Amino acid sequence: MTGESQMPSDYDAARVFAGAFTAWAKPVDRRVFEALLVRCAQDARGGVFRASVREVAAIARVSGCQHVRAALRRLSSAQPADGYATPLIERVDVPGEMASSWRFAPGVVNVANVRNVPTSPYGTKHAYIVGTFRTNENDAIERGALGDTGMRVVCAMLDLAAPSSARAIAARAGVTLDQARYALRPRGLLRSTGLVTHHAHGLWAIDPVVKVR
Repeated sequence: MTGESQMPSDYDAARVFAGAFTAWAKPVDRRVFEALLVRCAQDARGGVFRASVREVAAIARVSGCQHVRAALRRLSSAQPADGYATPLIERVDVPGEMASSWRFAPGVVNVANVRNVPTSPYGTKHAYIVGTFRTNENDAIERGALGDTGMRVVCAMLDLAAPSSARAIAARAGVTLDQARYALRPRGLLRSTGLVTHHAHGLWAIDPVVKVR
């Protein structure tokens, strides 16, 4: 798992951008952008990653590929009338690839620009990423049943990649300690579905069945 957690620098910058950016033309645009982050984490080679419309729709949980196509068009458009002053993503032609390939636009991955993006309402630049993993025994994540805080906690634990205290998880997830503890409560979905296990000395860890794709 340690090796898989070394994400490309474009991914890290784009994740910060997604956590801070608020001027989405439509709500679906953010979901599609975050789905592209998932594909970048899974498949990026030199900042370029494959992401078909069907894959993006499944990760973003958007019904109707036409909505995904429209969001991709807006996110990659250089026309301000489409919603963005500059493109947030760029399509890349890769010989031999049937599915579309993409990369995040320079304005998104430029670290100097990212440092100046205002922090999110959660007081952190840690983005809320959905769909970066799946479990063998339940579909709570893919159904979206964990909610915003639960997903943030799980993503933080994947990032930490080791048994961690609730305080460390809260700090990484950008939530309060009380919110993290509530998400980790015995009867909550994280515990009852087996996604999270309680270790000795008050430490918590992701269950081994959770795989980063």
